[in-house]
This record gives sequence, C-alpha cells and structure tokens, in this order.
Amino acid sequence: MIDVKNAIHLVYGYSALGGLRAYFNEYYPNDKIEIHAIHTDLSVGPLNDFITPAHFDEIRAYHNLVDSVCKTQIEGCDYIEIIYDDYDDDFQFPNLETQFKIDFPKDKPLIIWHGSSTGERIMLYRYCELLKGRDLYEINLDKRPLTPGYNSNSLATKNPLKDLDGIFDILNSINPEARNEYAQNWAQLKRDQKTTRILQNKKVYSVEDDFYDKAILANCTNDYQIAARVIGETMGQQKSDIGDYHLMYRLFILLNKNKIKARGNTASMQYFEVKRNE
Repeated sequence: MIDVKNAIHLVYGYSALGGLRAYFNEYYPNDKIEIHAIHTDLSVGPLNDFITPAHFDEIRAYHNLVDSVCKTQIEGCDYIEIIYDDYDDDFQFPNLETQFKIDFPKDKPLIIWHGSSTGERIMLYRYCELLKGRDLYEINLDKRPLTPGYNSNSLATKNPLKDLDGIFDILNSINPEARNEYAQNWAQLKRDQKTTRILQNKKVYSVEDDFYDKAILANCTNDYQIAARVIGETMGQQKSDIGDYHLMYRLFILLNKNKIKARGNTASMQYFEVKRNE
C-alpha cells in the first residue's frame, strides 16, 4: 500500500481541511503532509471542468448574481451593512485557479476523502474524470458510522481526534469500474446544465433551481420569525447538505416574488424577520 505521508490528500471544504490538518498534527507531528482543498460550494452554481479562464468567469458571474439578489432592497426593510469586530480583513479564500488545480506532482499518490456529502461526491466525480492518467485512492467515510447529530457522513462532520482513529484501514485504490461510473456521473451533471444538485441514494442528481423553495415556505408561518430560524430549520430537514447562504438567496427570490414578507435589516439573516404573504 502507498505511503500516506507522501500522498496528497484531496478534501472538500474548510472544515475538512482544518480537521484533517489537526489529525496529522496530532499523529504525524514530524511530517509535512500535503492537503489540497476545494472550498467552492459544488452543490450549487454552474458546473464545468474548472480548468479555463472562461470556466472560472462563469462561476464568478453566478456568485456575483447571488450576492446581488441577496442585497436587493426589499419593501419595508433596511439594508445596513454590519461590521463585525472580529472580522479578519486579511482573510482570503484561495482563488479558483488554485482550488481546482489538477497538475499534482506525479510522484505523489492522490487520496480522495469523501462520504455522503454532495460536494465531496462531486469532487470525487471530477477527479475521476480529469485525472484519468493517475492512480487514485480513496477514504470512503461511508464505511464509518454516522457522527451523532449529523445526517451526512463527511469529513467535515468528524472529530479528528476521536473519529479518525485507524482511518487508513479503509484506504483503497479506486477500481476502474468505479472510476468509469464516477466519470460518467460527472459528464451527466455537466450535460444537465442546472445550478442545483442533491445527493440521493449515494449519487448526485441535478434538480430545478426552486428545489428548496417549498421547504422554505413550509417553514414560514403567519407570524414574523427570524429569517435565520427559517433557514436553519430548512437546512436541518434536508437529506442532502446545502449551505445557508444558498437558502438565503432562495429566500430573497421568494421575497421578490411576494411569496413572503420581511421586516428589519436584510444585511444579515439574524437581523430581519419573515412571514407568509397571505
């Protein structure tokens, strides 16, 4: 089997990156083990191979659109930007070109960490398509029990100092049949040309943009309640993981369609309230 300390570990999201780094620092303190993370939300937005400037421009345009919708002036509401005292002005997300790189050193084994997370699965599909000339290995977290309190089995849900003991016992090479299936799934998602994706029965499917709208409306009542509560309850009810900012975006779509009403400061989901528009 490969030397995991010489490998590049491919993960999805900041929580996964931080957790795996903590694990390596604890159990391999004298080794510099490389971790590469994709942080962009792959469950929403346009899907392409993310290898050309045009690809990156497409995803930037989508997220700029989402931001503009979330800053729409809503009747009866204010938009007053909130400045947090502990905000780190120097913090920056890695650029898209860095996140989606595929030119990894050929002398380094590649280990993909994934489980029942939509983003992790899409990351797996992409690597299996674009790294066809490389040997790929996997840590399939679905082979481990669910972490209590979570409905998905992803690296981000694992306590690195408790849940990852003996984790490399489930390290496997990704066999050709599985790689081909994952690559085909990637091709299908790209062909769908949709901007919302869910994980269902361990496979990612494209869905319509308004997929979460019914659940958001169901969590609104005839009385005003904090938007963050509506978004949080909607997130918790989903079998497939979804980010709160995307649900905030869909909430604004519903506000602009007069499906719901709002009051307060719409600059933050904690500072405005929503209710059904009857």
